[in-house]
Amino acid sequence: MSKIFKNMIPYWKSILVILVLLFVQAWCDLSLPSYTSDIIDVGIQNSGVEHVTPKRITEEEFQTAEFIMTDDEADLWESLYTKKDGYYERNKASEKELDEADDTLTVALLMNYQMGAMEEDTFKQLMTQQTGQDASVFENMTIEQIGEMMHVELKSFQQEKEDDDGNKVKVTCVDVRPIFAAMLESGQMDKDTVLSMRDSMEKTLDTMGSSLVKSMGIAYAVSADKAAGLDLDQIQKTYLLTAGLKMVGMALLMGVVTVLVGLFASRVGAGIGRDLREKVFKRVVGFSNVEMDQFSTASLITRSTNDIQQIQMVSVMVLRMVAYAPILGIGGVLKVMKTGAGMEWIIVLAIIVILGYVMLLVSLAMPKFKLMQKLVDNINLVSREILTGLSVIRAFGREDKEEERFDGANKELTKTTLFTNRVMTFMMPGMMMIMNVLTVGIVWVGAHKIDAGTMQVGAMTAFITYAMMIVMSFLMLTMMSIMLPRAAVAAGRIDGNRAHAEQSLKERRPLVHGLDPLVGHVHLLLVEDAGAQRELVGADGEVQVLVANDAQPVDDAKRNEDDPQRADASHRHDEPGLGAHALFGNEPNDGGEVRHHNAYGNDEDRAHAFEPDIAVVHMVARQLSRWG
Repeated sequence: MSKIFKNMIPYWKSILVILVLLFVQAWCDLSLPSYTSDIIDVGIQNSGVEHVTPKRITEEEFQTAEFIMTDDEADLWESLYTKKDGYYERNKASEKELDEADDTLTVALLMNYQMGAMEEDTFKQLMTQQTGQDASVFENMTIEQIGEMMHVELKSFQQEKEDDDGNKVKVTCVDVRPIFAAMLESGQMDKDTVLSMRDSMEKTLDTMGSSLVKSMGIAYAVSADKAAGLDLDQIQKTYLLTAGLKMVGMALLMGVVTVLVGLFASRVGAGIGRDLREKVFKRVVGFSNVEMDQFSTASLITRSTNDIQQIQMVSVMVLRMVAYAPILGIGGVLKVMKTGAGMEWIIVLAIIVILGYVMLLVSLAMPKFKLMQKLVDNINLVSREILTGLSVIRAFGREDKEEERFDGANKELTKTTLFTNRVMTFMMPGMMMIMNVLTVGIVWVGAHKIDAGTMQVGAMTAFITYAMMIVMSFLMLTMMSIMLPRAAVAAGRIDGNRAHAEQSLKERRPLVHGLDPLVGHVHLLLVEDAGAQRELVGADGEVQVLVANDAQPVDDAKRNEDDPQRADASHRHDEPGLGAHALFGNEPNDGGEVRHHNAYGNDEDRAHAFEPDIAVVHMVARQLSRWG
């Protein structure tokens, strides 16, 4: 991995920009489920009303709601509203202040709401307990008759409520608050008695769950707003439109950021590929015969093309996926903890199963992935040998044999590729199975929590989305674990070229100062007459050609006696297939002189006489200039 990441160092500025854009993308991605949850819980279920305290309330309702509040709660209640045109309008406040007011006033307002719409059967049971009379006395009496008996005006009304099966039914209700207000005014009941009734109510609310309690409190705000003449349909539409536009804006921003991340990552990857190809090319063209013997031509081709392509592709994926996965995963975990759903263990279990499943597949496919680069080298080697020696193969009638060689290399690569692909085909079906089971598990557990009132439907939907994000972040990391080994092998092969070249350069010190250690010089003497000569310089400025028509054959033995270093170098270089004798034959011809001056002692000064043929001169100059 370090060999891959070190190629990104020159592009640290672009990588920093990519990381900033990835944080923006993750923020947008993690915000969308919250808006979805709010649309379901607030926009649909609560008619767009977000807080327990109503936006507008009638004067009668405002004063009636205070009778069951403590002194501190009454002071807070009065500070929240301002009287305007016969109604009390809620003052402008921050979301934090409104949330704090909701927490303080929920119990009092919820109890006030239940007393303002108490079912007929519950009311008669309460009257039996308060008066101490037999239940049969109130059983056949109407609400109005009971009010006359209590000297209070009571009116019954119909209201829709949900039964135990979740079906909406109409029930007869009565507002009993005037009775308690009259009893407080007459002295039949004091404030402590009312507060004791509230304590029993709080114990009941504690068993219902905070989510259900807040929903019931918001139902009071909805009824108060409606009684005060607010258009609830318009409030709901405004809330849904606002939340929807926010989601659209987040989606558009995330799309723009995603495009920018892809652009910068692609530019960084292309730059890394360009730099690697340039470095590899410069190293390879500077190889001597010793280095060329260490690497086959097919291997060098693969290193310059396929290996660099692997590194380039993985570099882009690292910047787009590997860097994004932990940001998204950690953000998803924080969001899940914030929901307080208590279902984190389901996500942990799913992650453990995913990691085990992926590790099993990777353990089966990884050895084959590492082998594929060598098989690509092999098929390149066989193909190049066949194309290079095509005329020889036809001359000796070895077409069938060479076809068998290529077929064997091709089948071996095909077999390995098919094995890895077949193993990886189990990846996505398995992942989808785990994710679907995870979704079913969340819905199963969440349904029980919704039934108990500890969770809302929107919160469960958001939890499912966050769980999918966390799982997908781990899935992205595991998918990259398949690609990284091949890229690591490719980076090691390319880095091996550099290490071998550097080691070779350390072993071969230049004898001539001021010359590039990778550059040699060829000198050919061309003289029209004894007193004239001209110098031909190659296109690259490194090969110098001088030819002398009247030059005498060179005596190699005498030159070796004059230069012991050259004698030793010539002895080491005069091997079959190498040197000037191999190029021109063993018998010198009268005419010219070839001298190859290399910066190294192992290949320093070569000379041989020959007939001055300009085509041969150019060929020899090109050949000898490669000896370095």
